[in-house]
Amino acid sequence: MSRNLFHRFIFPPPPPHTLPPPITVAPPSTFNL
Repeated sequence: MSRNLFHRFIFPPPPPHTLPPPITVAPPSTFNL
């Protein structure tokens, strides 16, 4: 059973919305630097 859980956590790959946002979406405060 542990093997099935292991595979379940790896597959399928995480959806795109879980990926970190691109740098271009950084808040305006970072552009002040």
